[in-house]
Formats: sequence, structure tokens, C-alpha cells
Amino acid sequence: MNRQTATQTKPTTSPLSSAILQRQCNSCGQKTVVGGECAECQKNKPLLQRLASSQAEVGEVPPIVHEVLNSFGKPLDETTRTFMESRFGQDFSTVRVHTDTQAAESAQAVNALAYTVGRDIVFGTGQYAPGTHAGKRLLAHELTHVVQQNATAQMQTMALEIATSEDVYEQEAETVATQIVGGDSVRVQGSLSSSSIRRLQRQRRQDTHAGVFEMTQHAPLGGPTFSPQAQYNVRLEFLPYPVVDCERIAMTQTVVSTYAGNLVYGSTARRDRSLTAAEGTEGVGIDRLSGRSQPYYGTNNAGNTAGIAHFGSRTAGNRPDRAWIEDTPGFDGSNPASSRTAGDTMSQQFETCAICTQGRDINAYYGCVSWGFNIDVSNNFTESAFALVSRGTPSADFLAAARKWNAQTTPVATTDLPIPSHTTHNTHMTRNELNAEITSLETRLRGLPAGHADIPQITFELRALRDIRDAIRYNEDQGYLRLEIRMIQAKVGALQDGIWGYDTVRRVKLWQAVHGLVADGRVGPITLERMGINRVGDYPLPDTSPTATRVV
Repeated sequence: MNRQTATQTKPTTSPLSSAILQRQCNSCGQKTVVGGECAECQKNKPLLQRLASSQAEVGEVPPIVHEVLNSFGKPLDETTRTFMESRFGQDFSTVRVHTDTQAAESAQAVNALAYTVGRDIVFGTGQYAPGTHAGKRLLAHELTHVVQQNATAQMQTMALEIATSEDVYEQEAETVATQIVGGDSVRVQGSLSSSSIRRLQRQRRQDTHAGVFEMTQHAPLGGPTFSPQAQYNVRLEFLPYPVVDCERIAMTQTVVSTYAGNLVYGSTARRDRSLTAAEGTEGVGIDRLSGRSQPYYGTNNAGNTAGIAHFGSRTAGNRPDRAWIEDTPGFDGSNPASSRTAGDTMSQQFETCAICTQGRDINAYYGCVSWGFNIDVSNNFTESAFALVSRGTPSADFLAAARKWNAQTTPVATTDLPIPSHTTHNTHMTRNELNAEITSLETRLRGLPAGHADIPQITFELRALRDIRDAIRYNEDQGYLRLEIRMIQAKVGALQDGIWGYDTVRRVKLWQAVHGLVADGRVGPITLERMGINRVGDYPLPDTSPTATRVV
């Protein structure tokens, strides 16, 4: 990207508890299944949860965090507060955001983009941007923690601890954030101790109904001043699940770019096919250089990939092949027109979607993620959250930009992107809601005329949701005790309710994919072994006879 040119470069317990190993809770002495602390102590223990800016581990909470929490902060602006209150059904009048230099330093000290304590939300450099898609999503995530903590202004005096991204409250916050940016109203389920400090760890993986997006490479180029070079070196991969049937999976993306506070496009053609303020988020457009006719990133006009992209595939009887793209957006510093001046702000934000372009699932979207970067006036480079946009269909902005792409005739006519009117159900579903969604999609599909744009999308989503339903039934048929299910749920980061459901199977699929197993959501002996979980019957029953050897 330069000032004129944009360079295209995530119950009841078993009566057989005596047959499994139990340990005392480290805090209260109660019995637990796997050691550590019991659920109640974990709930009441103060935690700091964050959206991390890297994968580095953080130990104790540094003093600067407490200093920031003792400062005043500022209330949400009226527009933002009204929007969020209407979605959450909550009063956020006491919420205070911290966005000054000290707040940014505290976020950096705990390797965070943002973290929440009671009513206080602390943001890293450039992260408080409620007027943008990514900023609105981040704020919604943190406000979920405010609700979970009952917006309490007081903190208990006990020591703070940094939590992990597998926390069920983090998972709930991610789900809520997706709903909020999708325009839905929400109801927060979780309830935390009012003393808890929550942080959201940066995710490098996001799962969809079709597979897993992963950011396997992410590094700023041009530091420490990012002048003249200011780029973000990224590699995105998409691993398809077995439910996919596609001979060629491509990636397509939108971008919105700003420099020194102004939108930049790179060419007249790119400007003309980008959204106006009346059409959506101003400046969003399909990310292809002027003169390219294919909407798929890294392809030439003949539809073939070059060295910066690779088509993926997944067909019956064949191993999955990851789709991937490599992108280096920004200024390469090679000439004055492609250089950043120190002190000038810049930003590029992307929505990347996987799509089937050949095979049974042709024209079905497999989900979308958002990512990007910002550089502020102090030359600080900040990565945007790698966040889930949708488990299927793209955002409204993406589809609006796709319509303008399809309409382009100069400098070249373009290959069209599909524009479904169907919207993927992206939120958590109960068992009844899953069955209702399947029935609803079946009814809608029967009523569509031949050639309708929704047919490929709904056909695939029906297969994906039926597969989840079948996995639930399979797992139920294995006769797992609720205790065993909770152990599996703890391993995959699902809510530990001891019940097989949509969310648990979805997380099992992700866990299986990450660990090189068949990602079908079915928990059989191989998956259990890789998880390191023994079923209750696999543990030897204790010898309680009078002559049994006693271990002291």
C-alpha cells in the first residue's frame, strides 16, 4: 500500500466416583477429578483475561495494571453506549474505558490488546475503535466480561491471576461478540466473581462449519519506526473438515485501507468498486489489483495460482489439502510513493473467506475471518484480532463489495462471486435449536427454484449441521458418563455441562483437526487416547479387603 497504491503483496456425577483418581482442591480441600482447584474456587479466583498481542506467556500481574485500575478512565461515548446497551439489554453507564499511554503500557505488560476488570476496560495502543468492525467486536467481547462480573466497581484484595483462552467465559465472550457485530441482541449466560480480572488471549485459529482457519505467519516488517517500510507479513491457511466435498478451495478477501486519516484505494477502478458510506463501511472493496479478473487472492486472469496462494481440496477417500495465501500489505519502502512517513497513521483491515470453486460444493462459502494492522502517530505497530466473522456466509459489507465487483466491466470484466441471501447461523445452538435449524433449512431448500444463489450454501450447511447431529448421536451411543463428558469438554474448551451438544462437537472437531485426527466430532478410542482420558471402567477398582496393602 502507498498513498496512491495499495500493494497486494478460533450435572449429576457418577456414583462410581470411587473408581477414579481424585485429588484435593489446592484451595479449599474439596475432592476434584483431575487435581488443581475445584470449579467453585476457580470461579471465585481473580483472573486477568486479555486479548494477547503475541503467544508469549505472562507470569504475575505487574504493578502497572493496579495503577491503571485505580485511575479514573472515561465513560463510553453516547452513540457507542446506546448501541451496546440496546444489544446487551444492560446499563453501561458505570463502565469506564482506559485508553491513555499508561493504559497501553499496562496492556503491553500483560501481552494484551485489551483486558477487563469489573467495570474497567483497558485497551492497548489503537485498540479502542468502536466505529470500526474490529473495534466494535473487541469492545463487545470486553463488555461481555463486564456483564459476567456484574459491572462491579470494587475489586477484592486477593492476588490476581492471568487466565487461558480455553476459559468457558472467554468462549462465551467470543460468541457474544460475533452476535453483536452481526446486529443481534444477546443474553450473557456466565456469572463470575466480581473480583475477577479477565483477559482475552489472541486466537490464531478460528473454526467454521467447514474447517479451520489458521494464521501461521504474522510479523510486522520495517520496525522499529516503520518508515519507510511498513508491512505486515501474513500467511493464512484453511484446513477443510471431512464434511467438505470440494476439488478446489480458494480464498477471497476484502480490504479497507487508510493513510494519515484518509481512505486510499490504489486506482480509480479499485475506488469505483469500493463501498460508499451509503452502501456500507466506506472504502471496503474486493482485494484484487486493477486489471485482475478473478476475485480469488493470488490468482492470474487464467484462474491459476502464483507463488502467493494455493488451492486446497477435500474429497472422499483423499487426504485434505490446505488452502493458503501469503500477503504482505503495506508500504514496501522501495520508492517515495510506496513509503510511510514516520508519525503518519495507517491501517489495513481484511475479511478473508474460503470458498469452493470446483466440485460438489461449488459456490458455497466455508466461513470468514477478519485480521489487519494499525500504526499510530508514535509509530507503534498493532495487530488487529484474528477473529471469526462467520462460520459460513460472509458479512454484509463483503457481499455488498462482491456485488460491485461483479458489476465491474473496466478495465476488465470480472468473474462473479456468489451472492447468497441466506445468512449462516453463527451463534451457539441448543439441541432443540440445532434440530429446528436443520428443519428450517430443509424447508427453505425445497422452496427454492433451480439455479437460486442460496442452493449451494444451504445444501452444504445442511450437510454440516446433520453431521454435527450425527456426531452427537454417535457420542451418546458410546455410553459416556456425565463425568467423562465433562473431562472431554474440559480438554476441548467447551462448557462443562456433561451433555453432548452442538458446541461440544464443534470444539471436538477443532481439537481433532489441530491434533492431526479425523475431524468428525466423534469421540472414539483413538481420540480418547490422544486426549489422555481414561474411561471410568479403565481405572482399577481399589482393593478394600482387610488384607489389602496400605500405602502411607
